[in-house]
Amino acid sequence: MTDARTDLQLDALLRRLDIPAEPAAGFVSESLDGLLPIARRARARDRGFVGRLLRDLRADRRTPQGATPRLALVMTLLVLALLAALVVAYIGSERRLPPPFGLAANGTIAYVNDNHVFLASADGAEPRQVTFDGGRQVDPTFSRDGTRLAWREYPPGSSKRPIEIGDVVAADADGSNAIVIASQVTVLSHVAWSPDGQYVAFSGSIDGSPESGWIAPSDGSAPPKAFTTVAEAWDPVWSPDGSRLAIGTYPRGLLVMDRDGTHVRQVNHAAFREIGDRGAIAEWSPDGSQLAFTGIKGDPDANYSQEVYLVGLDGSEERLVSLGAQRARDASWSPDGSMLAYMHSGIGLGPEVVLSDSSGRMLRALPGYYGWYQPIWSPDGTKIVVTDDRPGPENLDGPAVRVILDVAGEAPPIVIPAAGVVPEDVPDWAASWQRLAP
Repeated sequence: MTDARTDLQLDALLRRLDIPAEPAAGFVSESLDGLLPIARRARARDRGFVGRLLRDLRADRRTPQGATPRLALVMTLLVLALLAALVVAYIGSERRLPPPFGLAANGTIAYVNDNHVFLASADGAEPRQVTFDGGRQVDPTFSRDGTRLAWREYPPGSSKRPIEIGDVVAADADGSNAIVIASQVTVLSHVAWSPDGQYVAFSGSIDGSPESGWIAPSDGSAPPKAFTTVAEAWDPVWSPDGSRLAIGTYPRGLLVMDRDGTHVRQVNHAAFREIGDRGAIAEWSPDGSQLAFTGIKGDPDANYSQEVYLVGLDGSEERLVSLGAQRARDASWSPDGSMLAYMHSGIGLGPEVVLSDSSGRMLRALPGYYGWYQPIWSPDGTKIVVTDDRPGPENLDGPAVRVILDVAGEAPPIVIPAAGVVPEDVPDWAASWQRLAP
């Protein structure tokens, strides 16, 4: 409100009051003493957006029916509508994140092709390379919220034998903005994301230290820190709530401990010659109540058994799941925790994928024969991706492929080529599947 406008309003008011053109000096003084504070307060309110809006709304309520609304009110409402639209557009552009466990929507698939990380759509189409450094990048794994991707990286000329030294690398989900989280790790294990994506865990030796379990911030803001002093601990895996880790130890132990290394206890009871899946030491059930793992008993040069077991955290003994199998290993939980998928000895053409319920009761086998590598469930629980290291009708060693299987057995398999990946260099996991909000 301007001073000129205030003067006009005062003049109109005096006219309506029928004040003489030359009123008494006392009346003028008294009137100004009462009106000027009101005008000052009006000017102060007009300096703010909220004050102008309230003034215009009050003025509009006083407009006679059928009269045209004031231009200021119309402009104010248009501005408010524009701001609301921008807020809605911004919120809509923010990606919703899935919970760290449970069913989710299927995103892209990360896998290794010719020693580099590739991404493909959920149906295996549109493959694209996302790592280009020399050497090998293996075992890509998405964070639980689907926003980050980590892998192990080895320099040119390195080999799996006798001992490898590699780096832990984390990047955005599309492979961009890669950073080294830990470098020069001897006997580097798989990389495990914490459920909240803030940390990664792995095992190995850093700067000549004994092999141990390590935790590092996933943004590279601090160096890795050992979380356990257990000798030769290897391949940590986070519990669903992020408070504990399962880790293997020599000889033949499956341990569970708090993330700071306290409250260590061995959960397996039987004497195993070896414990551990091809993909990880064990797999937590989504509710965190039990672990699925592969155990080997007996003499490797004579009779021995390799089976899938379930063990709870209540102190009870492990239960054999893969009853009647000559060989079974590498179990993975379905996203909702209702089923397990694991590799089961077949008829000589390779193992088959067997499904069991959460108690271990066998449900069915999926068609086809594949390799001894850990199968991976799709986030929505309808697909499983496996590795076939002897593809084709001749069942001969050759470039491995990834195969997407329909859990219901209704859709035909989808084959994803992985040129250059020969049996001795096939990654332990078939792939990693990005989880998206449903």
